[in-house]
Amino acid sequence: MVLIRERRLLLTLRAHSPWRGWWEIPGGFQNAGEHPEDGARREIAEEIGVEAELSGYCASMCTRPAGSTAR
Repeated sequence: MVLIRERRLLLTLRAHSPWRGWWEIPGGFQNAGEHPEDGARREIAEEIGVEAELSGYCASMCTRPAGSTAR
């Protein structure tokens, strides 16, 4: 999720491996059956503790966690 307010981009500092200590755009996994916009709001709340208002939707990336057998 790209969060921009007053021409500022929000980045988070990774606390865990991989890439601990690197800056990144906040993000996470979407739950099964969850609408992408609902997942974005939930992840923003989980990652940084704020409620977000979405102004647009661009794209999603679909990956499966290692070891997942879901199709």
